Amino acid sequence: MGTPVAMTSNEVAPAGTRDEGQLARALAVAAIAVGAVWLIFRLLATRDGVPLVLWVPLYLVELAVMARLALFAGVTWRLPEPVRRTVRTARTVDVIVSTYHEPTDLVRATLLGCAEMTYPHRTWIVDDANREEIRRLAAEFGAGYLTRAQPAHGRSGAVAAALSRTNGEFALLLDADQVPMPDLLHAVMGHFLDDDVAFVQTPIEFLNRDSILHSSAERHERQLHNEVIAPGRSVAGAAIWEGSASVVRRSAIEHIGGVVASATTYDYRTTMRWLSAGHRGVFHPEVLVPGIAPHNLDLFLSQRGRWARGRIAPLWTSDSPLRASGLGLRQRAALLQPVVEDLQLLRGQLQESPI
Repeated sequence: MGTPVAMTSNEVAPAGTRDEGQLARALAVAAIAVGAVWLIFRLLATRDGVPLVLWVPLYLVELAVMARLALFAGVTWRLPEPVRRTVRTARTVDVIVSTYHEPTDLVRATLLGCAEMTYPHRTWIVDDANREEIRRLAAEFGAGYLTRAQPAHGRSGAVAAALSRTNGEFALLLDADQVPMPDLLHAVMGHFLDDDVAFVQTPIEFLNRDSILHSSAERHERQLHNEVIAPGRSVAGAAIWEGSASVVRRSAIEHIGGVVASATTYDYRTTMRWLSAGHRGVFHPEVLVPGIAPHNLDLFLSQRGRWARGRIAPLWTSDSPLRASGLGLRQRAALLQPVVEDLQLLRGQLQESPI
């Protein structure tokens, strides 16, 4: 949306394609201005002779559309460029790979990627299916093997359990299909030179190009989020942890009493508690952890609907952008943006549901 900026420890400096950023911002301002004029015209000149029961709902819809546009423009006003900050002293890092029913060959590929990472680390597998073949695979790669007697709360429970049984200062969290690049930790660990950084999130990207998310071999459904929305939130101090393809600081997790494992959207709820406690996150826009995109449309839509309901449910709780303490106005707006999109998604699903 806006001019790319390079994120350093103390400042946000202009860089990159300045002309494109200025053009995008100018178009956004023009669109919002035209929309505002239209809404004023509608309010003053189109009510006569129209029943309020018809006029009011339509006007509220138009108002909501303009508010959505303004919110999107505000969140994406400035975008960061990838910046790798030099780390001269290695910190202790646990790499935690969560698996349940994924094929052994898929998990093997992820462990191969972990073994090739050049930053010092220790790899662990959390196997909620307690499979002997995964235990042997872990031993083959010199990885620690963890399992749970009662695998409650899915991936969030696996992450919480692994963190309670390991002791690295930081943890790289991976799904079983996410293969890390060799320089992943070198790329992101420098962000933790700032003591208030609780997590660094990288884009959720995909190795396969034939999934239901892809409109072509080069474009897929998450790219707007990866390239525009998530970087914009990061500049606004409102980066959202997405659970996997991320590095977290153990002390920050302990500071808020642990991951909110029981929540459907545990990553969003945990993010809110981090921000309220004075921590922040960073979205690092380099693609460093490609995974596998889904092929099943029904499962994909079900998952997105579950995520949407999970972010909307706590809207009136202390984990809501509306009520959480310690947040600035721009942070609240950036954190509300995905909730607004979730409401749109659920509205669409309700319209498509059979009566």
